[in-house]
Amino acid sequence: MVLLAVGFLVWLGIWQVQRLQWKEELIRTVTARTNAEPVTLSELMAMPEADREWQPVQIDQQNVLSDRLAHVVGTWEGRPGYYVFSLVELADGGQFPVNHGFIDMDDRAGTYPRLSSTDNITGYYRITGYYRQAENRRGLADMLTPVPNVEEGIFYAREPEELFAWLFNAQAPTPSFYLDRTDNTAQGELPLGGTTIIDFPNNHLGYALTWFGLALGLIAVYGVMMWTARQPVRRSE
Repeated sequence: MVLLAVGFLVWLGIWQVQRLQWKEELIRTVTARTNAEPVTLSELMAMPEADREWQPVQIDQQNVLSDRLAHVVGTWEGRPGYYVFSLVELADGGQFPVNHGFIDMDDRAGTYPRLSSTDNITGYYRITGYYRQAENRRGLADMLTPVPNVEEGIFYAREPEELFAWLFNAQAPTPSFYLDRTDNTAQGELPLGGTTIIDFPNNHLGYALTWFGLALGLIAVYGVMMWTARQPVRRSE
């Protein structure tokens, strides 16, 4: 039983070392992509799908379709609020879902000049952000996520079958993706962009040392027990 327990603990430690290598590679990849120069939408779509996530991209926007805004519950710097999503009309006539940024809870009933100021502009202008894949909830996360309020356009996840289907007023496109804006970061106007949180906790080294340490500790305890059991028993007179 001790041998099986030690083997299991060592396996857990090796697994965490492998996870550490994977996480470090992920951090390097995302850091390199987010620091890269923005590509055009056509260049982005020519990339393999696995290479698009976190890639900065620049799209030519004709207009914000602000008559159908979705509000996704979230936080920013400890404040509860919403992330405002809408479709934008592209210069070539297509539509693209965009996360325009964060607003506080109390600001949802207001207007957003940033999303309506282009209504009377002829031509197009460019917006920049990160390419992001939609979130597919599974298991416990799917069970615990509240039901969206589709009548008011309030959602709790960036999920294709709910949020993106609501935005397009039809079945969500496959694969579902969106632009996380990074170019509208000036304070004072809403929504506030540049609020994408890029943070990958990396505690795998500590976990690996814990499992290896438990394995060594178990071996030491077992060794002491065996040494003690082999000592002669002294009887008092």
